[in-house]
Amino acid sequence: REWYAEHPPVQAARRTSQDIDDSMWAMIRDPEAARLLERSGSPGFDALAFSALPSVLGKPLQCLGYRIIKEGLLEALSNQGIVKKALEHKFDSCLVRFLGATDALYSSVPY
Repeated sequence: REWYAEHPPVQAARRTSQDIDDSMWAMIRDPEAARLLERSGSPGFDALAFSALPSVLGKPLQCLGYRIIKEGLLEALSNQGIVKKALEHKFDSCLVRFLGATDALYSSVPY
């Protein structure tokens, strides 16, 4: 209980889903980020170099999650009946926001 009292949840400024989508799209399109992301999902992925990129803006989890979502995660979850087709966009934006909030909790941790 004491830990929670000393570490209240991080409240980020509220951005629209479109704002987040635009910034994530810019991050994964950065040439250096794109080069590193080619190896994501493999043992050769350099997570430290990726998280240190200025274009990633201290949000490596959110950026990686966004990329996975855009590569078909929601379609796969929808096809399996885990996420209803009508709720894909809402799930997408909630997941990306959750990953951004998770990144904020680790802001002082050097990956």
